[in-house]
Amino acid sequence: MFFKLKFLFLICFVFLNLYGNEANGTKKSETQKITKEWIKSKPKGHIRDFYLWRYLDHNSSESEVIWALSEASNANHKIFFKYTKKAKDDGTNFALECLNMPTNKLIETDGSCINIGLSILEATDLKGEKLATVIEKIKQDNLKKTEKLQIINSDIPFESLINSSSNEIFFGTFSEVGKNFRVQYFNAELPKELIVKLQNDKVKFKQFLKTTITTPQITTLQQSFFDVNTTKLDFDDVFFLAMNGVKHDRNDVALKYLEVAFKKAYHKFDQDNVLFWQYRLTNDKRFLTSLADSWDINIYSVLAKDELKLEIKNAVYDFNETTGYKFADANNIDVNTTSFDTKDPFAWRAVVTDVKDLNSTKMEKYRSIFNTKETLGHLTVLEEKYNKQKISYFPNPFSEYIKDYSIHRQALINALARQESRFVQASLSSSYAMGVMQIMPFLSEILAKELNEPYDILNQFDAKTNIRYANQHLNYLEQKLPNVLFVSYAYNGGIGFTNRMLQSGLFKKGPHEPFLSMELVNYDESKKYGKKVLLNYLIYFNKLSSEKITLSTLLEKISSPYLD
Repeated sequence: MFFKLKFLFLICFVFLNLYGNEANGTKKSETQKITKEWIKSKPKGHIRDFYLWRYLDHNSSESEVIWALSEASNANHKIFFKYTKKAKDDGTNFALECLNMPTNKLIETDGSCINIGLSILEATDLKGEKLATVIEKIKQDNLKKTEKLQIINSDIPFESLINSSSNEIFFGTFSEVGKNFRVQYFNAELPKELIVKLQNDKVKFKQFLKTTITTPQITTLQQSFFDVNTTKLDFDDVFFLAMNGVKHDRNDVALKYLEVAFKKAYHKFDQDNVLFWQYRLTNDKRFLTSLADSWDINIYSVLAKDELKLEIKNAVYDFNETTGYKFADANNIDVNTTSFDTKDPFAWRAVVTDVKDLNSTKMEKYRSIFNTKETLGHLTVLEEKYNKQKISYFPNPFSEYIKDYSIHRQALINALARQESRFVQASLSSSYAMGVMQIMPFLSEILAKELNEPYDILNQFDAKTNIRYANQHLNYLEQKLPNVLFVSYAYNGGIGFTNRMLQSGLFKKGPHEPFLSMELVNYDESKKYGKKVLLNYLIYFNKLSSEKITLSTLLEKISSPYLD
């Protein structure tokens, strides 16, 4: 079979990253007929791959799976899962058997099966003679894995790590052993010459730096980074070094790195983040004034404006009143007078492609197309781009669907939707999160069960349905988590991730909390996401409620439920 060799190495990826099998028991009814011809007519990319996956849900013979694999733009795990279930392939079946085998049975097999099925993390539980036997079995076939196993099985793993044969082995071992092993065996200071050598691999050094600094228990290893040459490092790296200085009460180190970080920052948000910490560590009002003058609306510039009693001037909430723009039917959300199909991901993709070079002529064209309340999200995305992000829009296009919720819940839904999709109903991420609220298919199917209603995955492109499902999910998250920031982390990264993060030691009481913990969230997307949702929530709540709140008030309530 043509795909055997091409995809066998991805089998591990399939099983480790699979979101879940099709949920059981929920009746499905896919309203849109998806055919080969229809799929072939669409441009390649993750949207087309999504519909390939949907096609396979109804046409999953071996030949259909092979066709879908040949058409897919990326090695999507959902399509591969179909392949592994349907393909009659001895090599694939062997790999799956090894991957699913318990460790105690796996280590009794031959080296080829152990190579496929045994991860470095699982090997850390073996040690001693058992691991030595494993090493003997695989050493002829996998030299890199053999060296990693030898490091973790040595008497002093840290010494073996720093003397490893290459940066690849160092970084691979450090990342693959897992947090507990790192804390127990790798918490020691690195030689300076090794740090210089490690920087030759910029991408892996970045991940190594982040993993080290965001792990609370590796304090000795963190002290290796008080004096690092920053020439090869980018903004994120240097900023992490600064936060490492703050974490260890070394303000001199932090300020040194912050000065460099400001020069390396490209985005205004990042510059404002640096200014905030420079002001916090020095109390120099010049930093506060510069921060308050920022045109970017973010938690740091808003905190500065609050302290100096200044208003936010470039946030637009009431789009019609502020701009004089008139919708075709601004009062009736159910009437769509535009010809634009708001539920078609390909239609929005075509717009995004077209406006890569957005000019006044195109802007006028789209103002005439996105002329209803339900297309306000589409319009404000383009308006912000046209104004080079100097104006921030906070629309409420689906107010009719959330009007019966509490002010808090209305503000939270709008805050999340603005960050997730900018209120574009047909938004579809590369991981297949769908709709205004970007709900993953496995979750929307679970929520359909909870709501006791038939499930059609394509209905998630309908804003009313998608928002109702998100509201159901938020009922659960807000029962488990005490504030908007933690709920936003869970909405983005999952409640398991959020609980593990809180249990690790973040958001405890301290002189720089909750700000320092907000910088040390180890998942970059969730870290940025939480800050932005918190700011969105503040603006929406104050627009919707007669009772105003400040950002400082919101931040004062943030502390881990697991720690004093």
